[in-house]
Amino acid sequence: MTDLADLALAHRLADQADEIARRYFRAPGLGTEEKGDGSPVTEADREIERALRASIHAEHPGDAFVGEEFGARGSSSRRWIIDAIDGTASCIAGDTEALGHCRSDPHRRGSRRHLQ
Repeated sequence: MTDLADLALAHRLADQADEIARRYFRAPGLGTEEKGDGSPVTEADREIERALRASIHAEHPGDAFVGEEFGARGSSSRRWIIDAIDGTASCIAGDTEALGHCRSDPHRRGSRRHLQ
């Protein structure tokens, strides 16, 4: 796969994560649990990671994957590293910057969109 194809896939994954995160953002009754290290995790974190794992596996079944919520899979030299919502505590608090981590930065080369 080319660098441009990787970038296109990363953009699709960001869009997919964004769609899921927005359903949960500021939703009443968002279930939060505490992980062993004391950091929070929500169903949004888990659903995003499951969806991204499935999308990556569908396009590149041989690629390895490391996710914050469900750990590592595979041993390929091609590895996707995903933190579904970087800043879960901020997202739980309703901080819109937390959702920005799920999207491309409009000021960086190759980015498509930004949080409105």
